Amino acid sequence: MAKNNIQPYPLALATCIETGNMSPAYIGQKMAFFTKGRRGTLGASWLDDKVEELLPTEVTGGCTLQKIRGPQNSWARILWEIYGPQRELIILGAGHISKKLARLGNFLNYKVTVADNRPEYAVSGDFYPDTRVICCPYSKVDKYVAFGDHTSVVVATYGHLHDLECLEVVLRYNLPYIGVVGSQHRRALVEENLGAANIPPDKVKGIHMPVGLDIGAGTPAEVALSIGAEILAQGRRRPGTPLSAERASGEPGGKGNTPLDEAPDIKLLQQARRFQQEGKAGVVATVVGASVSTPRKSGAKMIISTDGSRTGTIGGGLVEANIIAEARKIISRPRLVLRKFSLQPDPEQDAMLCGGEMEVFLEPLAALGTLLREVDWSNAKLF
Repeated sequence: MAKNNIQPYPLALATCIETGNMSPAYIGQKMAFFTKGRRGTLGASWLDDKVEELLPTEVTGGCTLQKIRGPQNSWARILWEIYGPQRELIILGAGHISKKLARLGNFLNYKVTVADNRPEYAVSGDFYPDTRVICCPYSKVDKYVAFGDHTSVVVATYGHLHDLECLEVVLRYNLPYIGVVGSQHRRALVEENLGAANIPPDKVKGIHMPVGLDIGAGTPAEVALSIGAEILAQGRRRPGTPLSAERASGEPGGKGNTPLDEAPDIKLLQQARRFQQEGKAGVVATVVGASVSTPRKSGAKMIISTDGSRTGTIGGGLVEANIIAEARKIISRPRLVLRKFSLQPDPEQDAMLCGGEMEVFLEPLAALGTLLREVDWSNAKLF
């Protein structure tokens, strides 16, 4: 089995958002962890050491909250944000479905690469601007692109033999998703040929073919939508069933209704850092807790600038309007704020709210300090 030819180096960012029996000066303090060490401090050596000790055993992906206890009944509530490598989507074949899927992948914040062995099809101008397009033999595609545990692959070539060429390469790697455009009949042929090539049966069984969720797709755009939905469902460990059918018990919190965190958006964090370097004032709002019914979950971020412009969203609607109003107060009088916002419907209002509560931490852009320098982005190898 080939070793993955790309190694993820995540950035782990720890922020103190609340304290008990401790000075409020600790709130907003940050530490960043890279493969080459750590930077910053949470304000107390005992807290720094405990946080670093818990990182490899207690913190898993996305956004996590921990309450860490210290001397004299003190405690600190720590927000963990784990920034992994950008998700990648590699599409093998440059046909009509691939064009639509590449565009969708870009919208979903994937780093998208399309490869085809035909020069007349591997044309960058035919694809969405952020798409990397290469021409290479399918049998040597891993010499041109890197496969890793953050890479999803869709095989959409123009022939059965080329599908096999691609699969014999990509099945050497431990990938979160491999899908093949084709029918059930074509799958049988693929399984037979891969078996003859001594590909382990469990690897073959994991192939999504026919690719995508059953939404009655017909056009290339519809097929791309069904594929994108399946990739997301696989990555989030969701069944891909209708949300209206999720509560099998008919009660809130039934199976499938556990609140999820979100993968923090590294581009938004980088934008916040860029604004700060340019001397712009503003506020970063981060969702640190959310119930099932809220539109965005823990880890969602939004930047509110002095001119009222916004980057990102934490769900829109009334709660976002309230957060923007709070941010304006913070811009005029910088401070750190942790607030809970209710999304419960008010009988006196016409607005239909989705229900639940959202806890949001708001901090001035200046609070990022010099924690993340240019060399840190390079050390984290996030791009």
